[in-house]
Amino acid sequence: HIEVSQRRPMLRLRIDGYDTYVTESGFVFRSPAASALYVPVITGGYEPPFPSKYEGYVRDYTDSQIRESLERIAKIEREKNPLYRIEDSLRKQRKVVREEYRDSVKRKWFEDNDHYKSRVKRLRGVRNKRLRRIDGELRYNDRRIDAVTARVDAEFRRQKKLEKRYEDFLKLINFVDWLEEESFWGAEIVQIVAETMPSGALELELVPRSGRFTILFGRIESVEEKFDKLMHFYKDGLNNMGWDSYSTINVKYDGQVVCSK
Repeated sequence: HIEVSQRRPMLRLRIDGYDTYVTESGFVFRSPAASALYVPVITGGYEPPFPSKYEGYVRDYTDSQIRESLERIAKIEREKNPLYRIEDSLRKQRKVVREEYRDSVKRKWFEDNDHYKSRVKRLRGVRNKRLRRIDGELRYNDRRIDAVTARVDAEFRRQKKLEKRYEDFLKLINFVDWLEEESFWGAEIVQIVAETMPSGALELELVPRSGRFTILFGRIESVEEKFDKLMHFYKDGLNNMGWDSYSTINVKYDGQVVCSK
């Protein structure tokens, strides 16, 4: 007995290098060349959390990437061990130099004052030269430790960026799911332009079926409130002023709709 269940795509990513279907559960697969499905299309400069040729659950991909990153971090951290030993050795050398100087400058009972001052001056010069060498090696070793730490921090930043991109990916799925549940908006919105901003935030621009304007939606948050504002503007604004009065309608901001011609 064979049981077969067909995956149901929810949206299609058609962005730079990508032509991928996405299911409600976050499974992605390449768009077949010989067929096309009627689902919402995402365009724009959006950066998905998976490579263009990947097929499978996106959560599995991000988890595998984070595991590999943690393994790299553990490997990088081990590079610090010999550097810590060098630091410990140098600090011990520094302590020895100071102790040797302290012992050597003790005044001998038969030593006259001029000879003593001359000897202390010479020993102090030797001590300072040795300490400068050790301090220089310590600073160089500290820079090496800092470089390793910077590589670890870079790995953590990559993990954080990947998790943020995965969260945005889920928000995009939930946004399309919400549209599909709303009969009016599901029919009204014909294209979604998604952009990953320089800050890393995901913002949307919507192309409606009515009028010749675009809707600047902004981040995927307060979705119902933004569409409620837009609906009121449709009814009380565009119906009176005309559907071709504006080129953009901005609903990003709380309690207001900002339009431009």
